[in-house]
Order: sequence, then structure tokens, then C-alpha cells
Amino acid sequence: MRINNIGGRNGQDGVALLYAIFGTFVAAGMASVMFTMAGVTQRRSQTERAMVEAEYLADGAAEAAKKVLVEAIANWETPPTEGEVDIDGMVVPWALANTGFTRIVTDGAGIQTIVDSYEIETLATVNGKTAQSHRIVNAESTPVFQ
Repeated sequence: MRINNIGGRNGQDGVALLYAIFGTFVAAGMASVMFTMAGVTQRRSQTERAMVEAEYLADGAAEAAKKVLVEAIANWETPPTEGEVDIDGMVVPWALANTGFTRIVTDGAGIQTIVDSYEIETLATVNGKTAQSHRIVNAESTPVFQ
């Protein structure tokens, strides 16, 4: 005796629906991972940017302090021990200290040059990220009358 399935249903009905649901979950999972990775990458790049910006600000402040030092030495004035510089709206403090290493260099013609060593220290902060810069600078001055 032969039984015909009048409704047209067999054992594989509904499998396509299960595959579609499974595929939807896989696609949603991949999209979720993609958005999570994009957010992590963005936060990491912002952190790196803040670190690099802080380093450049600290180096720029060291150069500005060096300029102040050179101008003071050129005018035979006592260099300031601290100050600050405004770089693109960011105020960066700097400190200047004489290391105590002073020497007198005499060239072949007998002209003497005074060489003083100074240490420059700066500290810059951008979005909670801090960078320091240390420089040792030799400032030379030659008296006019010898």
C-alpha cells in the first residue's frame, strides 16, 4: 500500500528556515566583532595621537626654553630658572638649571670663550597623556674686551 503525502511536506521542510536563521546569527556576530574592533582601534589611535602630541609639545617647549637661554646669555643677563610657553593654545612649563659645569676655552688667537652647561626640563600633558623632555645645552659666550 502506498501512502501519498498530500500536504507536500517531507522531513526536510523547515531546514531552509533554520539555515537562514543560522546565517543571520553568523552575519550579526561578524558585524558585532567588526564594530567592536573599530571602536578599539579608534581608542588606540586617539591614545597614540595624544602621546605623540605631548612628546612634540615637550620638545617644542625645550626649544623655546633654549631660545630664552641663548637670548639671556647673549645679553649678559642671568637666565630665568623657569617659565612657560604657549604652543597652539597649550601651555607647557619648562625649568632651566645651571649644571655647574663651566669651562673656559681658548682658541689659537688667545680669545677666550666661556662655556656654561644648562639642563632644560619640560613636561607636557595632552588628554591625560604626559611626556617629558630633558636637554643638556652648552651656552657659549665670548666677552668683547679681553
